[in-house]
Amino acid sequence: MRPEILRALEKVGIKELNELQKTAYPKIKSKRNCLIVAPTGSGKTEAALIPIIEEIFEKKPKGIALLYITPLRALNRDMLRRIRGIAEQLNLTVAVRHGDTEKRDREKQSKDPPQILITTPETFQILFLGKNLRKSLKNVKYLVIDEVHELIDNKRGVQLSVAIERLRELTSFQIIAMSATIGDKKKIMRFFKCDELIELKTQKKYEISVIYPETKEEDYVLSEQLGVSLKFASVLRQIKEIIESHKSTLIFVNTRQTAEALALKLKKIANVEVHHGSLSKDVRIENERKLMEGEIKALICTSSLELGIDIGSVDCVIQFGSPREVGRLIQRIGRSGHKLEKVSKGFVIVDNFDDILESAVIVKRAKKGWIERPFIHENCVDALANQVTSLSIEYKRINLRKAFEIISRAYPYRNLKYEEFEELCRYFSEIKLIGLKDGMIYPLRRTRRYFYDNISMIIDEKHYIVKDIVNNRVIGILDESFLQTFEGNIFAMKGEVWRIVSIDDVVKVVPESYEAEIPTWVGEEIPVPI
Repeated sequence: MRPEILRALEKVGIKELNELQKTAYPKIKSKRNCLIVAPTGSGKTEAALIPIIEEIFEKKPKGIALLYITPLRALNRDMLRRIRGIAEQLNLTVAVRHGDTEKRDREKQSKDPPQILITTPETFQILFLGKNLRKSLKNVKYLVIDEVHELIDNKRGVQLSVAIERLRELTSFQIIAMSATIGDKKKIMRFFKCDELIELKTQKKYEISVIYPETKEEDYVLSEQLGVSLKFASVLRQIKEIIESHKSTLIFVNTRQTAEALALKLKKIANVEVHHGSLSKDVRIENERKLMEGEIKALICTSSLELGIDIGSVDCVIQFGSPREVGRLIQRIGRSGHKLEKVSKGFVIVDNFDDILESAVIVKRAKKGWIERPFIHENCVDALANQVTSLSIEYKRINLRKAFEIISRAYPYRNLKYEEFEELCRYFSEIKLIGLKDGMIYPLRRTRRYFYDNISMIIDEKHYIVKDIVNNRVIGILDESFLQTFEGNIFAMKGEVWRIVSIDDVVKVVPESYEAEIPTWVGEEIPVPI
């Protein structure tokens, strides 16, 4: 390894490569397409990036050489922090681009693309449609996809698989996929066309307990004080005791609604904040910082902090309610003791009989490493419509057979027949999503709007921005359906109570001190495997 790289690594605290990084280095340098599977905290990110950054440093390419795709915007920010620490010492340019990226930053990236671009699967789609950005994609030599378990068994993964094949039309590149929790490694390798598995055999140690809190004398007082049931008072007291006996705790819940309901009560007795995808970027970043710097003892979160994000030295994880899936439990508990040699410690706190049984089985399976096998969505028509419209915008005119060739190379569409594809494209043409004439696909007036309205494969609906007009600060978003069914003018968000002053394009609110209704957000409940 070059001395400049060694010096840059030493400055970010990497004095020598660990076992995983030493194994990965020669295989990645030899241009193998790799799947890296190793526990949380094992240095997977560095294992993938060190040999690639060295190559970029040596060759000094123009445009985007490395495209780093992560499924969450919070993970994007964390990757930017970690990669920038190494890259800037080597005079390499790095940037992040996703839904939260400011317009001026997007324009700068378009005019002067960075050598390393960190993005999400959805924003990756948009890169093909910008004149300058598409041109810079022709320089991509490395594609790294992080936390692939989060993408593989849903339509975001289907969409990404086609985008990867579209990138192959522009350039040849090496692909590195990574995850801590995978139930079927061979299927993932076929999905991403990897020819080398890099796996760390060292077992990560977990201490996981399932707790059904017993009622104590003090819970009667707490129940009355907080206006909650006796059982929920016992849960809150148990969580508070665990928080106070540890330095830094993450409290995972399965939905944003549960996060807000728990935060609303727990904030009254413990030093905690809340973090989920419907809170504003500023609020999320501020609460991440508070936990890292020790201003708060715990952070209540959804899957927004489930992945490999560096939020300081967390020494305990609480899962409130059944985690629903083995892989999800391992991923969440792995956030504590975020080093391979440390024990990951966690508690599953339940308040009903069904969750006791479900959690006990999930914990037992987790200790044996029995992770769910991914279910691949094949031949989905909605993702296909999304990609066909996007191809028509990208190419202006593209031959039907050429479009089929690109799409059918993607693993989820490998069994799609040309006749089926042709029939679907005729249907898309009939409903005016695309134009189709003489075997050529082309965009119509409606095409671009349809693509941008349906770019996300995540269930969605119209959102309203919520703004605290006292402090002139955006605090988050509400779904249209909640506002339509919401009768009062007081609701909870960010673990605090707000009164609605007006609803226009923006929901204007002021702080309030009453009890409040918890908002609902669409499409986020974790499915339970059979």
